[in-house]
Amino acid sequence: MGVRAQSIAATRGIPANGRQTGDLRRQYVQWMETREARRFWICRLVGLVAVAVLMAACTSQGTPHTSTSQDGQSSSSSTAPAVPTALVLDASMSMTEADAPGKNGATVTRIEAATSAAGTLIESMPADTQFTLLTYGTKAGSTPADKAAGCRDVTTLIPLASIDPRAAKDAVGAITPKGYTPIGLALQRAADDLPADGPQSIIVVSDGQDTCGVPPCDIASDLHRQRPDLTISTVGFRTDGAGEKDLSCIANVTGGLFVTADDSAQLATRLGATQDLSTARNSLTGTGLNGAEIGQTADDIRATHGDLPAVNGSGEVVVLWRDCDLTFSDGVLTAIAPRSGARTVDGVTVGDPLSKATGLYGDPVKSEQSTGDTKVVLLTADAEAGTAYKTTVDGSGDDATIKRIVLCRCLPTTSGKPDGGTSVDATALTFGGTAEIQAGMAETDLASVGITPEASPAHGCNYYFVPGTDYLHVMASRGKVLGVYSIYDPDTEGMDPAVHNAEGIRAGDTAADVRAAYKGAKLTEKFSGLGSKNIIRVVDGDGKAIGFSFDSNSDGSDAVPDSAVVQLIRAGTEDVARGFEVCLR
Repeated sequence: MGVRAQSIAATRGIPANGRQTGDLRRQYVQWMETREARRFWICRLVGLVAVAVLMAACTSQGTPHTSTSQDGQSSSSSTAPAVPTALVLDASMSMTEADAPGKNGATVTRIEAATSAAGTLIESMPADTQFTLLTYGTKAGSTPADKAAGCRDVTTLIPLASIDPRAAKDAVGAITPKGYTPIGLALQRAADDLPADGPQSIIVVSDGQDTCGVPPCDIASDLHRQRPDLTISTVGFRTDGAGEKDLSCIANVTGGLFVTADDSAQLATRLGATQDLSTARNSLTGTGLNGAEIGQTADDIRATHGDLPAVNGSGEVVVLWRDCDLTFSDGVLTAIAPRSGARTVDGVTVGDPLSKATGLYGDPVKSEQSTGDTKVVLLTADAEAGTAYKTTVDGSGDDATIKRIVLCRCLPTTSGKPDGGTSVDATALTFGGTAEIQAGMAETDLASVGITPEASPAHGCNYYFVPGTDYLHVMASRGKVLGVYSIYDPDTEGMDPAVHNAEGIRAGDTAADVRAAYKGAKLTEKFSGLGSKNIIRVVDGDGKAIGFSFDSNSDGSDAVPDSAVVQLIRAGTEDVARGFEVCLR
């Protein structure tokens, strides 16, 4: 359970595993009864991809210089000049989590993966680089009492000077995480450590969002106005939700690079990519290329790239844009296919062996034989976004040669798991619950998915925390699971931004986003008297549903305006999706 959940549980008399203690049970029930009646607002980051740097082509106009390593694989080498660089490493408490896939199948802590990747980056920097190293979260703790000090806890470990790789790696290796996440303050301190003018770079590695209440994207935007030659690149390590939005926004408003990484190998290559932004911007990331992101509408892309051709708003359309074929389905970008020189941000290119790609993205989740020795394999690009690298190869096994790379929203799923057995997001809400927890399953079977058999009873139902989450509960009654839902988060005065559905809808998104995600499905709008909420409910063919709560209209009508903001999400039976009153009967 996260730091916030532990502190909240303590104030409610609930142990850290989410269970309620005996004599304080009434307090918990009262809290559950009033949580939906509280009004709240969630500040939505507007225009996360509002500013993009104008780039010359879908693929790089020039071909990066390549060298051949001892293992025979080609790799790009940067010819970018050295610029003063500040590296900011996250040392918040969450970086101690041991969930980062490392080398040879081992699992390491996030900080171990980050320090290893940072060491590789430091070794690759030109000898004349002016370098400074900062961290946050190493001095103050992570309890609520520590927050005031924790939000000032930014330390310069190495002042700006010509880089000394050994000293820098030693300093990185000595970082011990334990505190809060003051990203905004860290950006300001890093900029203060750099020269007052001229080209300069800040690189941030973080696993979450700013926990100190200062919007880091606003600070990044102000810094870039003051220093037009400053770029801030961000690497989100095992992030999702609001954390990714913050980091993406920081990079976009400063002309930097935003990438995510899920394991040590990806983190190392993507940190390296920040050293050659020209090449990185013209490379496929897990979600897009050149400021065009999978899932964006044509209008969204055209707002920053006015040269995008007209796109029909219905049906499937393929347009040529900057030497790329872009596929739109009902006006939404679903695939990016470079016509020549396709390259991923990790340096996988046409002509490389398949083993180079599988070393970074895992085994193919699907493989289809085409003609002769040619086949098409799908490699996971971004599991949360549902994207894959659709890769055409010639030959067999790991020695097969990559001939084409297409990024598409095409990651296959079967019963909540991609073909090939690779796990997908087990906490994403979908019809009936999640991939592993479904309405109708026996309450006793919850133990099989890691949920404690001891419940917190209220309203005539039993409630359980979903493993790996702070504000996601399972609801059960009479021995059967009824559904899964987000609960009130007093820190944000709403739903925890990490809670999301399989289509990526989360707190701060709008009714328009919900309608777009379920386009073609039957949506029912309903006013719920409990907590004065309006509900949009979607039901599948098996009678299982997912529902989204919004503030009620002042006139009490059912209609939900497109601008209404998502507050809570429920998934399970139709009654659960309709509202919380199912257990009050």
